[in-house]
Amino acid sequence: MKVLIMTLGTRGDVQPFIALARGLLAAGHEVVLAAPHRFAGFAAAHGVPFAGVDDGPMRLMDDPAGAGALIEGGIRVRLRQARTMPAMFTQVLADCWAVASYGAGAGADVVVHNGQIIAGQHVAEALGVPAVLAVPIPMYVPTREFA
Repeated sequence: MKVLIMTLGTRGDVQPFIALARGLLAAGHEVVLAAPHRFAGFAAAHGVPFAGVDDGPMRLMDDPAGAGALIEGGIRVRLRQARTMPAMFTQVLADCWAVASYGAGAGADVVVHNGQIIAGQHVAEALGVPAVLAVPIPMYVPTREFA
């Protein structure tokens, strides 16, 4: 089975999907991880086939001053962010479709995604394959260790 895993976010969002990909590879599945370009080396270091997508809104966190203003800003900062956020996803969405339709993820039997990538569910629907929303965050999906 070919599995296309799609995620967007920080290393904390990507790392669980690296682990999932490694487990699926060990079980004999074909896997492609689609994540922000900045994680290509991280995926390669763990032997996970990778397809990069635009960093999108992750760029907001690249400038420490800008990130601080975003985190500590008030309502005006949040409103400005809300107006600019859709444009930040334009290339992310285009890249996701390219990976899934004719790129490294083409021919996937299932799409596993986190909600942050936004495109996951829609890409799977357009391809006519199942989508699995994976939210490996204990506060959303309790585990034995993190009830």
